[in-house]
Amino acid sequence: NVAAQNLLYHRLVRIARRAEKSGRTVWIDREHASDYPWVLPVEKKLLGTWKEKKLRGAEKSAVVFTPRFSNIGLVVQAYRANSLKITEAFIQWHTDGARFQVRVCRGAYPREAELSSAATAEQFLRIYRQLISAGVSTVAATHTLVHAIIANAPSAPVVHMLYGRSEVETVLGSIAAGGGIQAPAVYIIFGPLRARMKYLLRRFSENWRLIFWMWK
Repeated sequence: NVAAQNLLYHRLVRIARRAEKSGRTVWIDREHASDYPWVLPVEKKLLGTWKEKKLRGAEKSAVVFTPRFSNIGLVVQAYRANSLKITEAFIQWHTDGARFQVRVCRGAYPREAELSSAATAEQFLRIYRQLISAGVSTVAATHTLVHAIIANAPSAPVVHMLYGRSEVETVLGSIAAGGGIQAPAVYIIFGPLRARMKYLLRRFSENWRLIFWMWK
């Protein structure tokens, strides 16, 4: 739907401009497999414009990239069957000159997983290696694959975790203290309780201690 794509694009532009003024990064998540052909063009347009320019005196052409925003973070969900295609698109954009961050995660909703847990873990590491090898600024959002990520990273990796998980203290904190992780971060959801209730209920079923955090 072109109209919906344009609406999403202009909303994201307003958010990106506001975040840019305060030096912040806007992370654009993707949860549904059907969003692949719908969201990807919007993300690409947000980063800049690509135009083919014919080389003088030759039949070949080159891609000329004009940046729009560089404070953008894009996400790839490893439990999706199309995650490798999305990764390849991200790498190509980076090769063409776009500058953005990528966060690799398993995927937030188990019911929407298209791969088994083992296959997801394998694909997670494969995606991470491809992005790092291509020079893309990459964040690993994982609670269970931290040691594998460290083994696959050329230097101390950037790892993010979700508030309320025990691994924040037992893994992230301890490894970061020893210098094995750079820029460790813990992310939480924010906004009116009514808007985040569905997400909170799912997290409460995973860790009831989050109930205490809700009232902080």
